[in-house]
Amino acid sequence: MKMISTILASLAMLGSNLSFADDHSAAYGGVETFACNFKEGSNFDDMLGVAKKWDKWMSKNATGLYSGFAMTPYYFSEPSADYYWVGFTNNFADQGVNDEIYINKGGAIQKAFDAIEVCESRSQYMWTRVRDTFSEPVSGGYVDFAQCSLKAGADMSQLAEADAKMASFLDGISNTTRIYRWMPIQGTDLGGADFIQTQWEESLPSRGKHMDAFIQAGGPQQQAAIYNPLLDCTSGPTAKYVSVGGSE
Repeated sequence: MKMISTILASLAMLGSNLSFADDHSAAYGGVETFACNFKEGSNFDDMLGVAKKWDKWMSKNATGLYSGFAMTPYYFSEPSADYYWVGFTNNFADQGVNDEIYINKGGAIQKAFDAIEVCESRSQYMWTRVRDTFSEPVSGGYVDFAQCSLKAGADMSQLAEADAKMASFLDGISNTTRIYRWMPIQGTDLGGADFIQTQWEESLPSRGKHMDAFIQAGGPQQQAAIYNPLLDCTSGPTAKYVSVGGSE
């Protein structure tokens, strides 16, 4: 029930504060993830070759927006998969429609994927935007993951106020890190955490530059003062991601 309450609170907050979306078309949407391992003799390049065919198929058959990305471990302890397929939509209606179209018509493409890999888990999330300074999607880069839980007595309105304070601090040091949260919906177990926090950078040099500026400006102390009363977070892995296409 705690997870469902967090999701509903997030939707309520978005509904009452859509001005936070700035010039972007959506403030929340759907995420689906697949954890995949390659069969013997196959590799990431083989997957990208199939993904090119999938991209063309999606352009002809899909409706609404679906953006696909492939993520591979970069900083990690024990990766649980060779790569993760991550698909984004601007709402759950597009997610459902496109998934059903693919189930009914995408058999040949799926057969090509099945020939090179086995995907042992599939999860659904709701993404919510915390901060995004880019007007257009970024085709590749690196993303840091953390798992976070609201502390007793903290609520999403307080978290929104904290996010605004942090955004102001980041703006002051010319930090363009994109920050999103993924709320678990189906097929995933976060071990009691309420959401996954994701921080997106377009390159390793950009990531390093932002980290240095953050530390030198007292960012860790600011972050602790702003968020420690509200959240418990555990840092996770970093992944390299690349766009594999989709539909518009």
